[in-house]
Amino acid sequence: KDDVAVVLIKHLGSLQQREATEKLISLLQSSTDEEQLIACCQALGQKADPETIDPLARILRPKGFLFLRKRYHDKVRVNAALALAQIDHPRRAEVLARHVEDPDARVSQIARAIIEKSDGDTLPLDDADLNPT
Repeated sequence: KDDVAVVLIKHLGSLQQREATEKLISLLQSSTDEEQLIACCQALGQKADPETIDPLARILRPKGFLFLRKRYHDKVRVNAALALAQIDHPRRAEVLARHVEDPDARVSQIARAIIEKSDGDTLPLDDADLNPT
């Protein structure tokens, strides 16, 4: 059943309809399944819609006061950072700048690469090092 859900989530990423983006954001906010969350991040990265910056940014935030905010698995956080990196919008650098010193070295590397790229420099991302799936 989970594999079917992941396939359907990935399919939503290829659709350009607004409803598909809304459904992916809803799933990202409500799902607790790690593989579904990863698929949502990947699909949102594929869509590269600036409207998805805030939902993806919430995945990267640290756990909140008294543990009221959900803490996501490292693989989900890395995929959220990769999805943000695919969105060509000035806010992505603003969001990722908060994570240049992230405890997860992969998230930190993605954030640094985007910050340096937005400053006019380039730092190549090594997919083999960053891809957690």
